[in-house]
Amino acid sequence: MRNGFKRCAVALAISTVITGCNDDNITPNNNNGNAYDAPIATELSISGDSYVNSTLTANYKFIDPNFSPRPQGNSVYSWQLDDGDKDLSNDVSIGSTKTLLLTDAQLDQLVYFCVTPKAVAATATDKNITGDKKCSTSVLVTAGDGNKPVASNASIDNTKPTVGDLLTGSYDYADDDNDPQGASTFRWLADDTAINDATAQTLTLANTQEGKAIEFCVTPVSTNPDNIANSPLVGDEVCSDATAAAQPLSGAAPTASKPIITGEHSVGTTLAATYEYNDIDGDLQGTSVMEWQRDATTIANGLTYTLVAEDIGASITFVVTPMAQTGLEKQGAAVVSDAITDVQRPEGPVPTVTVNTVNNDSGTAYPQVGDTLTASYNFSVSSTGAADASTASWKANGTAIDGISCDTGASCDLPLTDAQLGKDLTYCVTPKAIDSAVGDEVCTDVAKAYGIALTGTLEFGKKLELAVSGYDNPTIEWQVDVNNIDGPAGDIAPTTRNEVKTGTAAQTFLIGDEVFKQIIDTTEGNRIDLDASIGNKNGIIDDADWAQASLAGNVTMDSGSADGNTINAAHYVGKDVKVIVTFKEEGVDPITFIASKTAAVTGGVYYDKDDVSKRGIEPVRELTFGTVVYHRPITLAEAHHNAKIGFGATVAYPRYTKLATGIDWAVYRAISVPADDEGIPFNNSAFPAVDSCLNLSPTKGQWHLPVSRSDSAYTANGYAAQGNNPPMTDADKPYTLIKLANAIHKDTNAPVNGLLGTYIHRTAPNAKLDYKISPTTGRILNDDDGSTAHWSATVHTATNNTNSVLFYEAGGSGNNDSTYGRFVSCVRAK
Repeated sequence: MRNGFKRCAVALAISTVITGCNDDNITPNNNNGNAYDAPIATELSISGDSYVNSTLTANYKFIDPNFSPRPQGNSVYSWQLDDGDKDLSNDVSIGSTKTLLLTDAQLDQLVYFCVTPKAVAATATDKNITGDKKCSTSVLVTAGDGNKPVASNASIDNTKPTVGDLLTGSYDYADDDNDPQGASTFRWLADDTAINDATAQTLTLANTQEGKAIEFCVTPVSTNPDNIANSPLVGDEVCSDATAAAQPLSGAAPTASKPIITGEHSVGTTLAATYEYNDIDGDLQGTSVMEWQRDATTIANGLTYTLVAEDIGASITFVVTPMAQTGLEKQGAAVVSDAITDVQRPEGPVPTVTVNTVNNDSGTAYPQVGDTLTASYNFSVSSTGAADASTASWKANGTAIDGISCDTGASCDLPLTDAQLGKDLTYCVTPKAIDSAVGDEVCTDVAKAYGIALTGTLEFGKKLELAVSGYDNPTIEWQVDVNNIDGPAGDIAPTTRNEVKTGTAAQTFLIGDEVFKQIIDTTEGNRIDLDASIGNKNGIIDDADWAQASLAGNVTMDSGSADGNTINAAHYVGKDVKVIVTFKEEGVDPITFIASKTAAVTGGVYYDKDDVSKRGIEPVRELTFGTVVYHRPITLAEAHHNAKIGFGATVAYPRYTKLATGIDWAVYRAISVPADDEGIPFNNSAFPAVDSCLNLSPTKGQWHLPVSRSDSAYTANGYAAQGNNPPMTDADKPYTLIKLANAIHKDTNAPVNGLLGTYIHRTAPNAKLDYKISPTTGRILNDDDGSTAHWSATVHTATNNTNSVLFYEAGGSGNNDSTYGRFVSCVRAK
């Protein structure tokens, strides 16, 4: 049933006179009404000599077995090495074009060619463009007419070398074809491992080769003066016998210098030592001996040492004896650092501090955002009488709070902000006297910042988040007035819209949840797959899904009436959201939030051109169909306030308005005419409809006026000169306002067109419901009689009239005088 939707979408996008649904692959005008079959590759063969350095060429015939054969597209080629078994999937690929240059790597191996045929798609829904993979028989790669050169008797002139010796490798060269030697290549190995950059016929032994056996290897390379076809030029590598282990070079002993000790000279402090190692022969450092000595007696080894009480009054030195890893001599003379003779004991014990009870300037037991917490500590002077050097800080969840600085010995304030909500707040002090070590940190009991934060988006289908911090088991109630479709004027008696919840610190309210529940299960973690099982199966909730719910008897929707209708998006548009929080704590009054009055709540539809602070629940602002995003029509108030609410400062002013859900929705002309007695000002826009899109966002050109058709009588985008550049859903059929097959009639099983604004009646399968507001998005669709359509950028080539359509009907309402008023739904690429 899912494929049926797509077939109707293709047919309607091509022409408004095509009706009915076919298989996905049926194109009535191109393949005599039949589905396309996959292409076939046949008669595979390989031409060319199968010698090293020769080129093989693949041959095959491409066949598209259809009434209207499609041309070949990007067929996929591969050359493979045949490993001899029947499983071709593990054969190694060595090429991806129709030709293959054979190299020594393929010598004595079997090679074959495969092709996966692909045709050029005939239509947007043509799926059978790829055929089965076919492979040729294998051919054996041979050496050709010549012989490889040969190296033998590889040797080294010194078989008992010493570091620093110059070694020379030698070998005999032969070639059965009498080809002269070319640029043969060399390698030197130390204990069977290649020596980096050792590629000459000689090698000077470095100290890194000390103690290792050395080998010389040569790979013979010949020339080909007789130009013998496919003659191999590279022979097999041969290596000499290994030498005895390279002996160390006798030279100078290593030296150490500049031993230095750093660190405080007090008990408990860790000292660190540094020194410099040198060897004039370049020998590497081995395990040098590092000792700490107290009065010339070794007490520790290594580069660090922690002073103890026994070091007081003694002479502490660092002694290093350098040791070489390579060469001779191995050991150098020991060197001694300057002595430390002034090791001190800490003069005073760690002091004691006591943190005091935290005070709240509001005097309440429940500190809230806006209150100030104050903390302090008492310092107990030690027996030495040393001054206080303690440090203090306010912490949130164990981390110091940025921007809060506490002076030593003074009380410290913490102004509570939203950033502290829900966090464990502590005041912590680290005790220290001027003459003491640092003591253990002490902290106050954990405090909480009591408060509530409301965030989210005031838009149908979006969520509001309420975070309650500190309070115990609050009761949370969300309210919206959905008793009418009168918009802001009907927002007078909000009622509870979901179950009153208690004992929760946070809650999410999905605006319109009860509308969506008519179609899907909205429980978090239990959502039904829309694309697989619901309504028109296009992955989103739309009016066709609402129609399906109506056919099932789950919802009621009558044209022009709110009485008896199931609550839908029209009942929400322009209304506000109220949330009431009640507490169990004594002395804490209930708190009420109004979403439109909360700065952290974004979005909303603005409906009062004289008061920019007034906003309500807006329709779905951005609706995505495939690769195109559609912006809802804007209101008179939004055009008036423009930049203040995030729109472009020069968004076009509407010619007049249409009233729906108590809101004046902007109506534009395609081409400006002189002002008449309607009393609405212009902003000197010559092309108001397209300018309303181009200037919709602060950055001009992010939104565009969509196109609705393209044929010999119409220019798809008649406003390209004005900068209009809408995304196209298909290069051949550049529609962005498209009527889709979205619903299946309950009784007849026949598809019915329309994504928004279409209603399926039980007794009239193709009857359209002329309501003004989409029940699943809240968007305005048309006026009372269903005649006000949406402008597109498509222009009639003869009359210069602009094409307008009822919402998402390709070619729908037709060719209209450009001075008529129409709604505008701007588009951009996803």
